[in-house]
Amino acid sequence: MRVLLLLMLLLGLTACGKRRGADEPIEEPSAGGEIVVPAAPYEGPERPEELGDEGKDGTGEGSDVVPAPDPDESSEEDEDEEEIDENPWGATREEQCARTPWPELRESTKRHINEAVDYARRGAHDEARSALQDALRDDPRAYPALYNLGVISEREGRRAEAMEYYRRALAIVSDYTPAVRGLALAHLAQGALPDAYALVDHLAREHRTNLELQALFVELLTRNKRYDDAWSVARRALECDERHVPTLKALMELSFAQKREELGESILRQVLEIAPNDAELRFAYGEFLEKQPGRTREAIAEFRRAVELRPDYAEARVALGRQELGAGNYNDAIEHLRVADRVLPSSTPVRLILADAYRGAGRWEEAKSILDGLLASNPNLAEAHFNLGLMYQAPNFKLGDLDELAILNLARKAFTTYRDLMGSRIARDDPSAEYLAALGRRIQRIEDARRREEEEARRREAGEDAEEEEDEDEIFFFD
Repeated sequence: MRVLLLLMLLLGLTACGKRRGADEPIEEPSAGGEIVVPAAPYEGPERPEELGDEGKDGTGEGSDVVPAPDPDESSEEDEDEEEIDENPWGATREEQCARTPWPELRESTKRHINEAVDYARRGAHDEARSALQDALRDDPRAYPALYNLGVISEREGRRAEAMEYYRRALAIVSDYTPAVRGLALAHLAQGALPDAYALVDHLAREHRTNLELQALFVELLTRNKRYDDAWSVARRALECDERHVPTLKALMELSFAQKREELGESILRQVLEIAPNDAELRFAYGEFLEKQPGRTREAIAEFRRAVELRPDYAEARVALGRQELGAGNYNDAIEHLRVADRVLPSSTPVRLILADAYRGAGRWEEAKSILDGLLASNPNLAEAHFNLGLMYQAPNFKLGDLDELAILNLARKAFTTYRDLMGSRIARDDPSAEYLAALGRRIQRIEDARRREEEEARRREAGEDAEEEEDEDEIFFFD
């Protein structure tokens, strides 16, 4: 009750203008509205937004595999809690907020699905896919199996196939929230903002008692800077369940989006009291702490806690990998990043930072193998050229029979290609300019030294020839 009272007070203070009525239509966002892929789905591991077109943090996970659902259990409310306004027929709050249960699956189908989830979280995608196909043979309408097949397809880079699986799951259960989120995120990753918004807007209005959908709608409204509407939707959801964790998470993100850091932290701390073992919340708290001066150690502790709670949490693994990389703990960074790479084998940002960790550890062949593979798939990947340049310019780098000058020229070529590909996007303080200048000086010194050696060799050779001629002139013949 304390959480609800606080939030209701805060919600009343958020209006920046006139609010719409609860049932008044909300306008479609324009194509210029800003929506970014959420950092992580509510249902499981993360969808870190990648560098470029994959999301925020570079990991690119679409959604997480989820186990088979258990039968819905009605939450019991405290007797002294206020009821929301009754409708004309006198429905109680419990009746008004009751969500239509999802279809129950037979136990044998659940076993196949849960087996697949275990495989997928270990990165064994082929085995997971096989178990999910077994579930569908057992029950062709096993909607969680279809969704999980979509997750695996998306992780392996087949987004169109993933979207089809999500649609098939929604054709069976139209408000199956993991599939709604997966499809919305896939639309957003393709830049199809109107499709993502229309999908969630329609379903959230049609299934008002599905609080997970309402939370997702809050999230989308927040990313589109429609803050008043987001608060309004969240308030309605909290009237049904004041401790609903996904909605509270969405409110936390909404507060941070509005630059209301203290409010966001307050909500985050309260929701952590409700769900202390929620890996996603631990990660979110770590992200918050990471931005605060002098609180890096606390942030790392939260990231580690998130990984303890969910070992395949790729976004938390990447966060820890970055911290270890920055501290020069390359082997520890590699350990975390390899887990993220196993979970997200098609994530370019994860592969880039893993290659960087290998480079820092002096494991040149592994670093170069990753970068060469990325460039084979996308020759215009500027970051891969940059990382190759960093590796080639390392003082102790060796590459086959190439000498130092040849390797430094490769570094210069890599940085030049990087700058050409970046074009007008390159920052004024981009370090590649300094690297190129330093490389130019090193190359010049080596070339000057070689010229001096060659000249000295020529002089020595010329001197030896002259001595031989002089010796010939000094030959005397005696009768």
